[in-house]
Amino acid sequence: MRDVMVVQPGQGIRTVHAITALAALVGVLAGVTSVLHVGSTSVSGIVTAGSAAACTALAPMLIGSRSPVAVPGLLFLALAFGRALFAPDVDGLQNVAAYTILLLLPAFVALQATPDIADRVLRWFAASGLLATALFAVQQTLGLLTDGIRSYALAALPMLAAAAALRAGPWLLRIAPAVIVVGIVASLSRTASVVALLVLVVLVTRRPVGHRIRLAILAVVGAGATLAAVWTWVPSYRGRFTSGDNAMLGGVAINTSGRAKLWDVVADHARSAPLVGHGPGSAARLVTETFVGIRQPHNDWLRLLHDTGWIGVSLFALAAVTTLVRIARAAQRTDDAVHWAALAAFLALLVTAATDNTLIYPFAIGPTAVLIGLSLGSDARRDPPTSIPLSAPTTRHTKGP
Repeated sequence: MRDVMVVQPGQGIRTVHAITALAALVGVLAGVTSVLHVGSTSVSGIVTAGSAAACTALAPMLIGSRSPVAVPGLLFLALAFGRALFAPDVDGLQNVAAYTILLLLPAFVALQATPDIADRVLRWFAASGLLATALFAVQQTLGLLTDGIRSYALAALPMLAAAAALRAGPWLLRIAPAVIVVGIVASLSRTASVVALLVLVVLVTRRPVGHRIRLAILAVVGAGATLAAVWTWVPSYRGRFTSGDNAMLGGVAINTSGRAKLWDVVADHARSAPLVGHGPGSAARLVTETFVGIRQPHNDWLRLLHDTGWIGVSLFALAAVTTLVRIARAAQRTDDAVHWAALAAFLALLVTAATDNTLIYPFAIGPTAVLIGLSLGSDARRDPPTSIPLSAPTTRHTKGP
């Protein structure tokens, strides 16, 4: 039996709370962290680099533990780090830092997660979603820091997932899902609005199994009716979908806001290095050199293909699928709210990555990584212990039989 590292319970709780507080703060401030700078570096960049450095430095702690880091994820990080070292680039290093947070942070949270901590964090994130929505409303009304205002919608999705999964709580938290969805729709973010309405289906987990079919129907009908009403009565929202640079999807013209041209250029260039790509940051560099006033490809899956090749994007996708399957099995087996929240948040992140840069945004990956870690850690605590429980008040290393 391998050594089992035991963590002091009080220390573990404090660590998870500190990580959660930082993720919630970054999520609430969202685009503000990109607008504010310390010298020439944005607050967002400082938070991303610092968090990734901490995850990397503390990675040896995961050795010998039941780490939930998927092997394909580790291989992907090794590839990304290796490519970045051969061709250092500021954007590339920031991208690798973001990937490190998304893939390693859940492992640290999982080491110390318990069902009680998970329930507490869901409430914190639900309250943070309300606070973020209030801040967004103030920004819209007063016109403050509007450059990063659209980031709110992407940052609010994991908070919406947490709020929607809660089964009980004060009335303010019970109305949080509806309030957050209204805020996301008001942001005029197309992909986030559709995903947010779909996340509401998670509300079916708030009742016993026998009521779920009825609630699922009500949730889908309600979400569809809301989207139809906004589409009909808010021309500016409808125009975000149907006006401008359109692409055809199933015979329907969909506004891509010029993204189709970006994607064509990035996809064409990716073909010249199909296996391991052009290196982290190369997609952003290509877009910056080709287009005026645009710095990102607005499709993180395409970014992965361009920067790390088919090998990199395949490893990342396999790591994501492995994690999703594990969370989904835990949700089906235990029906705990944290698993449904993590599943919805991670799916939302992966879906929005197809039209945005969510995989490199700290306000999107931070809260999502925390939810994933809470899910994996809480599920592991349900397994029968094979050695000293992780909650045992000792720091000794002991040998099993």
